[in-house]
Amino acid sequence: MKVQSSIIENKYLRVKSINIGACLYEVYDKQKKINLILNLGSTENYRNKNFYVGATCGRYAGRISNSRFKIKKKIYRLDGNEGRNTLHGGKIGFDRLEWKIHHHSKTKIIYQLLSKNLDQGFPGDLNSQCIFEIKNKSLFILDNFLLISSPGWELFFAASYISETNFGSIFEVTDIVPCPPREIKSKDVSSSPE
Repeated sequence: MKVQSSIIENKYLRVKSINIGACLYEVYDKQKKINLILNLGSTENYRNKNFYVGATCGRYAGRISNSRFKIKKKIYRLDGNEGRNTLHGGKIGFDRLEWKIHHHSKTKIIYQLLSKNLDQGFPGDLNSQCIFEIKNKSLFILDNFLLISSPGWELFFAASYISETNFGSIFEVTDIVPCPPREIKSKDVSSSPE
């Protein structure tokens, strides 16, 4: 696995990211001459040991009890990585994969990853993007996930995480949109019983 770092910058900030996990590696304030975030030291450390530091987690960011869930009476069994549970996408989550650079300019970089059906046990092909963009003194981070197909059911799923960091202010937006709305309802998706 090749670790590749990329830099975006303006007169206020220099942001370094790496392709493994679409990780945010460094946010350097040029006026204060200081890195504002933690990292794992050398970028080579992201090849073998990653503690989700700065990473894009997926397919699921969080813990799934008993490494399984149910959609419309079908139980999906996942690859567990935390005892009986699945944490942040499993043993080989998005944080451990090489993301491709889709676009890179002076102030913006877009990473892209395609997760195929049943990757780590999750259903459907999932197209993911992670965008880092600098505007003035702010860094915008946008993670997009779009489920493009799944056997036996159709579902459009868009989840966005937007973070604007302007030396202390952060906001988040999350949107989950089933389409068409009548086919998938919240009662159709649940954690399976033990």
